[in-house]
Amino acid sequence: MKMDSIICNSYADVENAINKVKWQSIELVFRGLPHCSYTLQTRIEDKLKNKINANNSVREMIGAFENLIKLNAIQNEIYVDNFPFKKLNYKNEWYLLCQAQHLGIPTMLMDWSADWKKALFFSTFDLNNETKSGLLWCFD
Repeated sequence: MKMDSIICNSYADVENAINKVKWQSIELVFRGLPHCSYTLQTRIEDKLKNKINANNSVREMIGAFENLIKLNAIQNEIYVDNFPFKKLNYKNEWYLLCQAQHLGIPTMLMDWSADWKKALFFSTFDLNNETKSGLLWCFD
């Protein structure tokens, strides 16, 4: 796997770098991280140092999340996606994982975007570390 780093100091630098990379590939996905020292790992990997128990811990968290939904304790917090005709599917574990992740519950999922500008936002948006350099991952 080939990995290159490009240091950018402005929006124009990022845009030029993305255009160079797009020229070489058909499809790209992007992920933005607000600090250049962060590694590419899921939140559950970051929180749980014992990787063997991570799977069981995720199952327990999802079970607790399902219980909160059943009790109607978090209905107003549930993410409503851009497809209003889609029925909310609380029985689907993947749907629950996506909802849990957007509420800050550590999961084994990682957000990626086909839109580099969305990922760039996440690489620059950290109110606690505004002076830190962000990181924009790009995979083809």
